[in-house]
Amino acid sequence: MLWKNRNFWFVLALDIVLVIGAYVCAHWLRFEGEIPPEFFHPMVVSLPAVVLVKIFFFYWFRLYRGMWRYTSLIDFMNVVKAVAVSSVCLILLILFLFGFIGFSRSVFIMDFVLTLCLVAGVRIGIRLYLLRDMSFLHSAFNRRMRTAKRMLLIGAGHAGEQILREMMHNPKLGVTAVGFLDDNAGKYGQSIHGVPVLGNVDEIDRIEADFDEILITAPSASGTQMRRIVAACERSGKPFKTMPPLGELIDGRVSLKMVREVSLTDLLGREEVRLENREIEKYLLGKRVMVTGAGGSIGSELVRQISRFRPQALALVDVGEFNLYQVEMECRGKFRDMAVQPYLVG
Repeated sequence: MLWKNRNFWFVLALDIVLVIGAYVCAHWLRFEGEIPPEFFHPMVVSLPAVVLVKIFFFYWFRLYRGMWRYTSLIDFMNVVKAVAVSSVCLILLILFLFGFIGFSRSVFIMDFVLTLCLVAGVRIGIRLYLLRDMSFLHSAFNRRMRTAKRMLLIGAGHAGEQILREMMHNPKLGVTAVGFLDDNAGKYGQSIHGVPVLGNVDEIDRIEADFDEILITAPSASGTQMRRIVAACERSGKPFKTMPPLGELIDGRVSLKMVREVSLTDLLGREEVRLENREIEKYLLGKRVMVTGAGGSIGSELVRQISRFRPQALALVDVGEFNLYQVEMECRGKFRDMAVQPYLVG
């Protein structure tokens, strides 16, 4: 249960402090540091209502179910929604109870901005603190990253960005990216998370970058394109690997765990595999499904895909508590109408 989690109470207490601080600070700014008595008393009287309304909507928008280490754009948008809706409801409540007598309307605009900045800013700041050992922040000082395998990525698209992010989030992999190559001339000179796009594939043997291995992050490349990329990699004299073709990826997600040697199939053609969604839905709709190893990379992806087809209930089984918790929270957040039950086994 959420209320049995110590982190929940810590975050709740912090949000209460931030909400109070934003509301008081909004009055302080509105009246340039000296709040008149006729506005100070209504501010104090309305403060409990402000806290209750905002915390209620913070809970309603599930701000206390996310893990700060993995704060994302989705979490930020939930913060925006929670602060906006709570501010509107608060204005209506003040209007209904007090008719705005003793309240300045501009205070609520400033309160909205301050609350959003504080609540979102603290979450983003703590995420950055928890990930302070990421390679893009401390690569110059991290001995592990200095000895990491230097990798050149071919394909500065969505797949390449995902792979780069995984490298940065997990320095224990012992891999760091030195640059991208891409045939899109519009990307030259730009960078992704601080890693530059150095040129096109044909320039692989002329780029000024020291690398140990090449990774082809172009799952949508055709057989012809793959043959050209492989020929360029062979000219470099460095070992190279690739990602599976687009048809083998589930929901377009890629990971370093999927890296493999280039196969004959890659060179001959990489036709997209199409799933029979209607047949799969007939099989899973309304069923009770159990997934073993649900916290692993393959198991968690199976959970996501199965959940799309609206089973009646989903049992998640795994030996790892942290991974099981992660996939459970993701399911509860994305598929609220589905019964989810985790089982931790020894």
